Amino acid sequence: MARNDDPRSIKSVLGSFQKSHARLDAGLANAKIAELWKSITGPGVTKYTKSTKLRSGTLTVQITSAPLRHELSFGKEQLMQRLNEEYGEFVVTKLILR
Repeated sequence: MARNDDPRSIKSVLGSFQKSHARLDAGLANAKIAELWKSITGPGVTKYTKSTKLRSGTLTVQITSAPLRHELSFGKEQLMQRLNEEYGEFVVTKLILR
C-alpha cells in the first residue's frame, strides 16, 4: 500500500472514514439526534424521555408521561423540522412517540 504524503485536515480524514463505515455514521447520527432532542425540548421533556432511537429516518422517542406524549404529538411536524434544521441535514422523516 502506497503512502499518501499530501496533507489533509483531520476533519476531512474523519469525514471520509465515517462515510466509509455506515454503522459508525448511524451511531454518530443517533447520538447527535439524542443531544438535539434534549436541547430543543428542554429539561421538562428530557426528564420524561426514556430513550431516543433513529433508524432509517424514523425517530422513536419513549416518553414516560402519557399526557406529555399526547401534548407533544400535536407538534410532531415542528419538532421534526427543528431537529433537521439543527442537525443541518434532512435525517428525521418520521417521528414516533411511545
